[in-house]
Amino acid sequence: FGIKIIEKSGIKVGFISFSEIIPFPQSKADENNAGIAYFDKNDDASVLETIAQAKAKCDVLITMLHWGVEYSDKLAEYQVELAHKIIDNGADAVIGHHSHVLQGIETYNGKPILYSIGNLLFLKKNEEAGKTALFELSFSKNRFAGGTIYPVYIDKCKANLLDEKNPLKQEIIDKLSALSQEFQTKITQAGTF
Repeated sequence: FGIKIIEKSGIKVGFISFSEIIPFPQSKADENNAGIAYFDKNDDASVLETIAQAKAKCDVLITMLHWGVEYSDKLAEYQVELAHKIIDNGADAVIGHHSHVLQGIETYNGKPILYSIGNLLFLKKNEEAGKTALFELSFSKNRFAGGTIYPVYIDKCKANLLDEKNPLKQEIIDKLSALSQEFQTKITQAGTF
């Protein structure tokens, strides 16, 4: 599976993505066909091996996962264990999506896990799916230095960055803070972690 590497200020940042959800069986990539880098939550050995190989090519490795349960802010049982294994095998951050709603943030072994970054490019099913965010992750060399949450609200299929005057901004930060409590992740009122 391919890794995209971007070099900035002498630091090689790698991006690799996997999907638990695929639209059609023939969408899966394999040795002979391009497609979606599928992972089976019950057989993660190939994903973990691929992550270890990708990490050898870069300083910082960001792993993105299309996983979880749609429209639920609760994690599927396998997600925490798999995210920890991915970090243990070399990833410097895990960024999840598919649920279309925000899920908690964890820092595991000093590295961030964003279980679901919400919804930006999909019609919202309900109001909660419209309360989302953009995230900025900062790294110093190959260490996670901190994150910032930028709350967004989807209105009429358009993602709108919320300013200080909009009460939804603090509501979204507070929701992420509550969802992250089980991981002992501290999110400030300003949206930093």
